[in-house]
Amino acid sequence: MLLKTNKEGLSDYLRSFEYPEGIVVSVKRKFIYLKPPKTAGTSILRHFLQKEVPDIIHQKDNPTAFNQWLKDITDAELYTYFIFTVVRNPWERFLSTATYFGTNLSDFINNFEKYNTSIDIKNHLRELYKYSKFRDNNFCDFIGRMENLQVDMNIVCDEIGVQKQILPFKNVSRDISKHYSLSYRRKKHISFVFERYGRDIELFGYSFIDVNQQQAQLKDITRKQKLKSIKKRIRKYLKFLGVFSIMSKRNNSILI
Repeated sequence: MLLKTNKEGLSDYLRSFEYPEGIVVSVKRKFIYLKPPKTAGTSILRHFLQKEVPDIIHQKDNPTAFNQWLKDITDAELYTYFIFTVVRNPWERFLSTATYFGTNLSDFINNFEKYNTSIDIKNHLRELYKYSKFRDNNFCDFIGRMENLQVDMNIVCDEIGVQKQILPFKNVSRDISKHYSLSYRRKKHISFVFERYGRDIELFGYSFIDVNQQQAQLKDITRKQKLKSIKKRIRKYLKFLGVFSIMSKRNNSILI
């Protein structure tokens, strides 16, 4: 579902954007992809959009064309563009960033002030809301989610007029089969991410999901369901025994 937007002042916001490398544009197809690091951006840009949309421009590959577009674009023109971005669970994204830069979560948090002096790391850690909101106004027509990426990218394909295809996962920095919560062994690490990305968590409805707790709850539910089933079978058996007892008494009285 497309979102209600307010793009007044957006042109100036984009010109002063903290991470211009995260702005991807197609003038011909009239769309802008706001690309936060560690949200499947490599897969979406390099292995999908650039193959399907030849006129893609962004600062890293086409600095002259991109800077000219950014200089000339107006708010009125931006209303004619389909603007989209992708968000991700902040705890998972933070872990992915730590792994990408070659460290573990505990070291990344305990020495965060040292790591955060790097411009590259700063860019990877920018809050997600900055890619879709300014002055409390939403300027994105669509916000996809990493957790629902293929379905959401199908919607994007319909909007920008390109053929749907299976999105490849590239530049994966960790074992995605392992749930992110297994790396958060201390409550202070969970709180650290919550305090840093509180606005993202609130705006996009994220929460920390403890897979161990979920599995324990599932086991408890399964155990209760099995117990309920056993009790049900016992009640049926006892009922059968009661009926059998009554029938036996009746048969004995007839014989007498």
